[in-house]
Amino acid sequence: MSKIYFKGLNGIRFIAAFFVILHHIEFLKSAYNFPNYDNLAFFQAGVQGVYCFFVLSGFLITYLLLEEERDTNKINIKNFYIRRILRIWPLYYLMVFIGLFIAPLFLPDSYFLRDWNNDFWERLGLYVIFLPNFAYVFYNFALHASHLWSIGVEEQFYLIWPVLLKKTKAILMPVLIVIAVAFTLSKLVLLYINTHYFPSESFTNLTNALCTLKFNYMAIGAIGAVMYYKKESYQRILNIIFSKITQLIAYLLLIVLVVFGLPQFYFNEAVTGVMFLIIILNISLNPKSLVNLEIPILNYLGRISYGIYVYHMIIVGICIRLFYHLFPINNDILLQILLYVCSIGLTIIVADLSYKYLETPFLRLKDTRFATSTPEEKPIKAEMNKQ
Repeated sequence: MSKIYFKGLNGIRFIAAFFVILHHIEFLKSAYNFPNYDNLAFFQAGVQGVYCFFVLSGFLITYLLLEEERDTNKINIKNFYIRRILRIWPLYYLMVFIGLFIAPLFLPDSYFLRDWNNDFWERLGLYVIFLPNFAYVFYNFALHASHLWSIGVEEQFYLIWPVLLKKTKAILMPVLIVIAVAFTLSKLVLLYINTHYFPSESFTNLTNALCTLKFNYMAIGAIGAVMYYKKESYQRILNIIFSKITQLIAYLLLIVLVVFGLPQFYFNEAVTGVMFLIIILNISLNPKSLVNLEIPILNYLGRISYGIYVYHMIIVGICIRLFYHLFPINNDILLQILLYVCSIGLTIIVADLSYKYLETPFLRLKDTRFATSTPEEKPIKAEMNKQ
């Protein structure tokens, strides 16, 4: 089995990470009580960038597992877990250490320091066992490690998904639909019960913690993987997804989301999840895609996007504190632009160095010892079969 490569996905990764950085620059300015634009829809689009990562993860992981099963007649779950450990854990635990032990010493963290003596070990324990999303909800979060909640959610999904996929291969699509619907509706049900019947703080925290389990986004991504993997059975649906009108609707909705945000309604997650899936499928698999992200610079930035995501909070925090120390409460537009350039530029530089000198040894081990593929990449040919 050759190493599978989907064109354009690295570009999507970087663009999603880019909007996350924009969001957190304004979020940290707000947390530090500096002038900010955190309430503008454009700077809230980073939240959707995280959800795009979830859809992308569900799509890619599911397709790779299906290909492994077809090529080797089995899914090696042990090797799957080891590959995830080698890819995710080194940077994750490094940032847990920095965010909980180092950053509070030189960056203001009112969310965290006031509970240092009371809740520190409980919070640390949840981070260590990959439940940062629960630590985020039940305790005042560690500001510069707060973004790790999404990595925890992905690891929780990875823990159960290969086993469930292996056991339900014959009814995979119905299972995915049930997961997507159940995790969308359960959030609404929990919020309704919390509001009308159990408004206590403990139930509110439990509700919020369970609502961080965005498995519906990953299930939507997995649905896309199954449709393309079994494209002979889903060709009519794929033809609709690959049509120009569907692409235009998805990109128009994306623009509205970024510029204006989406109004609050019950099925936001279903709508945005499907929108991201349509964009992912078209960019990676449709030869008539309206958008081409297969660009060398985007490819590389997407390749180091995990480091960009992990490191950006601490680097942005340092840049903001430095800039407002040198230029106290100066909201000049040129200064803001320079802050953004420095924050994003330094994050990319650190992620690049991390990828070369920290991540690459683990990636090499992952690809040589525990992969079910050869080192050569096998591009997935963009195609749209005729009806």
